[in-house]
Amino acid sequence: MYEQILKKQFIFNIIYSIIFSFIVITYMIVDKYNEALIGLNEKLIKVNRNKIILSQDEIKKYDTVMGSLNSLLPKDIKNIEPKAKMLAFIENIKNYSAITTVNFDNIQKNEKGHELHITIEFKCQNYKELVNFTLFLEAMKFPYFIEEHFDIVLNSKVPCKMSGTLIFPPIEDNQSVQ
Repeated sequence: MYEQILKKQFIFNIIYSIIFSFIVITYMIVDKYNEALIGLNEKLIKVNRNKIILSQDEIKKYDTVMGSLNSLLPKDIKNIEPKAKMLAFIENIKNYSAITTVNFDNIQKNEKGHELHITIEFKCQNYKELVNFTLFLEAMKFPYFIEEHFDIVLNSKVPCKMSGTLIFPPIEDNQSVQ
């Protein structure tokens, strides 16, 4: 009989030990989880503080960049007729050299603004003339020229050919221009 009581006591002790171990392990897991949540909360608070500081810095950088870009635009940009400015650009190309020929299509308006596909033919005697002419085209900032195709033949009776698109971007009324 005493043996049965000890056997029951032993079984109860094992069950109580298992329950107690489960409670201790659960407490340790919950405690680690709580510590992780507290750490995550502190990191989120830090990120939000940095986000506000970063946002202010980004706004300052954006304003600086936009000011720089606006300074490149002509002052009377809203009063300029795109077609007139594009034709003046073509006239500048023709005036650059007496041996320059410019062929162009109709001016088209789309989401990029006004576009004009042009082909420029010019004679180059040497590489320096070619570079100078290319730099001349790149110096024209508004409207701007995008080269699409270039055929180069130096010291030849065949002219060099450059084709591309002249783009006059759209200017909205709410866009700030200094």
